[in-house]
Amino acid sequence: MKAIILTITGGQNFGNRLQNFALQEELKKQGLTVDTVQNLTRAEDEYKIVTKLKLSIKKIISTLYYIMPFSNNVEFNNWYRRKKFDKFTKRYISQYHTPISDIYVPENIDDEYDFFVAGSDQIWNPYYLFNSHIEFMDFATKSKRISYAASFGVDKIPNNKISTYKKWLEEIPNISVREQRGAEIVEELIGKKASVVVDPTLLLNGDEWRKIAQKPKWLNKREYILVYLLGVESEELNKKIKIISLRYNLPVIWLNNPKYKKEYGTDPAEFIYLIDNCRLLCTDSFHGTIFSYNLKTPVAIFERKLMNGEVAMNSRMNTIKKLFGIDNRVIENIDIDNEAELFDTQYNEEKVNDEIEKSRKYLRKVLNKQCKKD
Repeated sequence: MKAIILTITGGQNFGNRLQNFALQEELKKQGLTVDTVQNLTRAEDEYKIVTKLKLSIKKIISTLYYIMPFSNNVEFNNWYRRKKFDKFTKRYISQYHTPISDIYVPENIDDEYDFFVAGSDQIWNPYYLFNSHIEFMDFATKSKRISYAASFGVDKIPNNKISTYKKWLEEIPNISVREQRGAEIVEELIGKKASVVVDPTLLLNGDEWRKIAQKPKWLNKREYILVYLLGVESEELNKKIKIISLRYNLPVIWLNNPKYKKEYGTDPAEFIYLIDNCRLLCTDSFHGTIFSYNLKTPVAIFERKLMNGEVAMNSRMNTIKKLFGIDNRVIENIDIDNEAELFDTQYNEEKVNDEIEKSRKYLRKVLNKQCKKD
């Protein structure tokens, strides 16, 4: 039998690409052949010819990346990083042969697959550019629709989208979400209880992740602090990391800052290696925190700050901290002068394993239910 995943594609986010890979691998363990939809926004669909032309031109000069002066240009570094991510996707994720968008869905796609699986990541975020009926699978036979760990990414659906969200959600017979707040949103909108399951990246263990890990060619440090931030780098944050670096004589690798071109060009397989081999991971990332658990790496969790100084993405970070039992890993709660405490890797593994098994059971249940119908 065949399944196809609908998730966010085409970006340069480590967690996004790795959750896609993880869900693919878990579905394959269930005996399915699995592909992933390449989803395009309307703008991408309309301008894909121009985009391909631009990429062809840039491809000609890609080999000069490390030697030409303009390789320090942020725009070019972004393009190079995207190239690395695309290469990872082509190697590790089986993609459906034709990109789809809200204005184009192949006529026969419903006949090609037995299951359509929406998730994970913030695929149902009402403020994302790509958000449309496609992510709710309305082009597929109703009984084939499943969501796994889908996330709204917000605490409330805006009023102007409530009616469409109700319509789309009512047509999905098997709904699971990643956060408790997501389950509450589903119940508020359509009166249906949704299962809360773990992020797909937790469905693979550390050894399974290490099978695809790859050491970056530029890495020449035996011990280091890895900094992976999605929010703004504040002066206070930089000061704290510098203190830890000096106190323990550990160099710092800044992973998500385009100013550092080699590090910024890291792909998802190298991301896994870097977390697995660092002495300490400093992060404000949901998936960064998950991989610290998967690979049993010491983590210091920072609040993610927006440009306006506000804190972002608190709900899902609170969810994962509670699951792992790691409120003590928030940087404000760590005594950085205490080496044993700073580099501690104690987690609530029994609770996490229980939630992982519950999530696998949910997936098996909905897949088997559909198989019996067929």
